[in-house]
Amino acid sequence: MFKEVRVRNFKRFTDQKFELNPKGLTICAGPNNHGKSTLLHALAVWAFGVSVVQRFKGSVAITKGYSGQGAGISRDDFTPINIPDLKHLWHNLKSAGSDQGYSMSITVTWDENKDSVPGPPVLRTLTMAFSLVQDRLYIKALDSNLSLDSQIPEVVYVPPVAGLDAREEFATPAKRRAMLGRGLAGSVLRNFLLELYLTSRLLKSCH
Repeated sequence: MFKEVRVRNFKRFTDQKFELNPKGLTICAGPNNHGKSTLLHALAVWAFGVSVVQRFKGSVAITKGYSGQGAGISRDDFTPINIPDLKHLWHNLKSAGSDQGYSMSITVTWDENKDSVPGPPVLRTLTMAFSLVQDRLYIKALDSNLSLDSQIPEVVYVPPVAGLDAREEFATPAKRRAMLGRGLAGSVLRNFLLELYLTSRLLKSCH
């Protein structure tokens, strides 16, 4: 389980470290606008970055000693959290589309326990770094002590479902973008689930 999360230039934080309880439940409590959601977003974005790099560059790209390039994706391919623009991932990004190198990073530390390997757990750390060039997001593993057989914890982030309309209509992708700016993430999620349901019904009828 995760022990520590550190974010640099991510959303509201320039450099912030969060210590978690690796053997139990961690509860985030505090007033509004103090970073509770930002921590959850950081974990979701970190896990997404790991999956993108693994998909395009292979698992070796997140291991210790890898010196290759990262992976690039478009705005439409960014799915872990709802934001109106990729620049909103950054804390004080100078200008939209400016290339500041890999100026934002999320580091996660955890204990790796393997049933097949006796002894104390191995401390693992993986830093995923992000760069914004025009409308493309580039992702790479900036620092890692992982090997190819390392076990990476899974992250499941469920967004808030606030924003239910009394008579909710089906929304096109363009309309969903506008919903995000109005804080209606719930409507976007419900439209997505409806699409999955309709697609499933269509596939069943074809068999």
